[in-house]
Amino acid sequence: MIKLLSLRFPILLFLFLLTNGTMLSQPNVKLSTTFVTPRVGMLEYEESTYWNTVVNYSQQFGTRIQIESQFEYGSETGSLPNPFRIYNLTAKLDFGQHQMRLGRIAHWSALTFGRVDGLDYTISTQKFGSLRLLGGFDAVTDFSDTSFTDKIFILGSWSAGRVGNNVDFSYWMELDGEETNSFIGVSTSKKLFFNIRFTGGLAWSITAGQVYHNKFKLAKKIGNNVLSAGLRQKRYLSDNPYPWVEEGISPSPVLNFGVTSRFGRNLVLWNQLNHRLNEEGVTYFRSSAIFNRYTITAIFSSQGDKTLFGTSIGAKQAVTKNLDFSGSLSLNMLSYGDIVEPSNSIGGYWALCWQPSEKTSIRIFTRYFKNPYFKYDSRGGLVINVAL
Repeated sequence: MIKLLSLRFPILLFLFLLTNGTMLSQPNVKLSTTFVTPRVGMLEYEESTYWNTVVNYSQQFGTRIQIESQFEYGSETGSLPNPFRIYNLTAKLDFGQHQMRLGRIAHWSALTFGRVDGLDYTISTQKFGSLRLLGGFDAVTDFSDTSFTDKIFILGSWSAGRVGNNVDFSYWMELDGEETNSFIGVSTSKKLFFNIRFTGGLAWSITAGQVYHNKFKLAKKIGNNVLSAGLRQKRYLSDNPYPWVEEGISPSPVLNFGVTSRFGRNLVLWNQLNHRLNEEGVTYFRSSAIFNRYTITAIFSSQGDKTLFGTSIGAKQAVTKNLDFSGSLSLNMLSYGDIVEPSNSIGGYWALCWQPSEKTSIRIFTRYFKNPYFKYDSRGGLVINVAL
């Protein structure tokens, strides 16, 4: 019964829009088709040809209703068992101070993210800030298929301020049968004394009694330089998703101190010293130079008697007005998001991008990676983007 109720969210959403489809705006549709061979993933070793087509569609219905959606159809793999995937299908209702989203909702913040089949309601006031309530059934738990689960997700948050001077308190819980996991977190961005900028976020697992993840940073601009100091800790994982990795990326917190310097309009230097707070006590220094469309990075780490040097170089160069080439080479550097750490690895990427019109682009690429997470990853592909 719960699964059937969850399934009705997208259906009711479409019926609602069809019966209230007056004053339609011009639809905004974007297509992206990718063809890759072979496809090798961190959790899959079989080589295969892979393709998919992603459709992003949005449209305004009258003055208060907007629909946003993202669909995908592609190859079936071990982690993508269903060829048709619905990542987002949301009706946004705007009633001034009251905002609602109904359907398959992608929710993202500095504290938590995911997808829920349900309702997202926000009330905003000038004096008391904004209160948000989100609830529904956890959908697409592995971001791969369109199945529905009995897992319930509930979130409540209060936020106040504006961009650059805000605070957010959140509480959320996940209910899966008899098991309940609850979390609490706070994130903020604010200018302190002497124009020092503080940004940060801390999420605490009430159930496990430990930090879920955190990231704090203090930054001060002096002339053309920005001095920074911070602490970060990646999301805590109770289960190891990479059992074949003997020395993977540690969830232990990392202290960092950095200086970013700008010389004119074309040259930026970024230097950062990092120290991981665990028994091994890994210390590593990263230095990057960005000049126009060229980037050079060097990293040096020390752990007891072990030392490791890594480097990477990347470039993007225009060949003609509508054609450009980009590429990168890396050695002993592992990058995930905004974090770069030393690791025995090698990687390379090359791409040729052609934009025959304002709404169409075609990219041909090839890449190779070898690191503890990929035994190897060698592939080439074609990506076509079209905006209708």
